[in-house]
Amino acid sequence: MIVQEVEQEIARETVIIIKGVLRLSPRVLKTAIRAAKGSMKLTAKTAALPVKIPGAIKGEIEAHKNVRHHGKQTVRQLARQDKGMQSIPVDKATIGDFNRVARKYGVDFAPFKVKGQNTYMVYFKAQDKDALTAAFEEYTKKVKQKAKRPSIRQKLAKLKPLASEHDRSSRPEPVR
Repeated sequence: MIVQEVEQEIARETVIIIKGVLRLSPRVLKTAIRAAKGSMKLTAKTAALPVKIPGAIKGEIEAHKNVRHHGKQTVRQLARQDKGMQSIPVDKATIGDFNRVARKYGVDFAPFKVKGQNTYMVYFKAQDKDALTAAFEEYTKKVKQKAKRPSIRQKLAKLKPLASEHDRSSRPEPVR
């Protein structure tokens, strides 16, 4: 029994040393603590002894949980902010353009892929509606400009015959 208590104390001190030396993130530290708890043999006496997490580390873990995300995030993170959510559909081909414009305007948003379709539902906070309106106007301008421009493949298809004619006429005859 004394040996088990010593092993537990060593495990506790190891966690403290790891945190102090390596400056692990709270998520990694929490995983390491769970792994240490799982590797210990639980007997009737050791099950009653919890592995204590130092107060400073607990505070860091709690602070990490309460971080407010900005910009692109998951739907769950956006919903946790309790600001009300609205959504708009965006094509898969232009979702990258929307991401850039939304980041530029500082909008908190969460793209969600609709299964079986080539569209995304982009959720955003209701309070960001004004900023999103401006961002969406710029996004639609970009989409319209892209639609007006011919693709590079179309340009190459037109120039390919001209290039082959030019190559034939400009090559010197081989000397025999």
